Amino acid sequence: MSNLRCLLVLLIATLMFCTTAEFAFAQKPNRNFVEIEFPIGDIEVIFVESSRGMILVATSGTIRMSARRIYFGDGEKAVKYEASNSGIETPSSNKKIGGGFNIDDGITIIAESRKLEEWGAKPNEIYVRVPNIKFKTKDPKRKAKTK
Repeated sequence: MSNLRCLLVLLIATLMFCTTAEFAFAQKPNRNFVEIEFPIGDIEVIFVESSRGMILVATSGTIRMSARRIYFGDGEKAVKYEASNSGIETPSSNKKIGGGFNIDDGITIIAESRKLEEWGAKPNEIYVRVPNIKFKTKDPKRKAKTK
């Protein structure tokens, strides 16, 4: 084989190895979200008015954080609670509550399946990891059409 052919085969082999290695060592892109891990225990969430508008304030032990939207979950799945002028939007149906609520240790949150999301799926959002939290999906019953 001539020197030119040897060089061409070597170049092709090198390119094949480099592109294969690039795919083999490719990492998942980093998700851009805030993750807060609360200690085991109850979490109190209150709905307050601030200079930024309506917000949620979550407190557990010495940890206190506030935001308009908070995703609570177990590190795999999460549900969103959001403060609005008409109350707290919850993951179950279109139910809104005022004042606040507690996330007790070992709680099972009932949520519509479309509102149960993958952990960290929404960029630039706050995800609070809650030990011992569980989820149960329950979709609203559809009304039968009558004529």
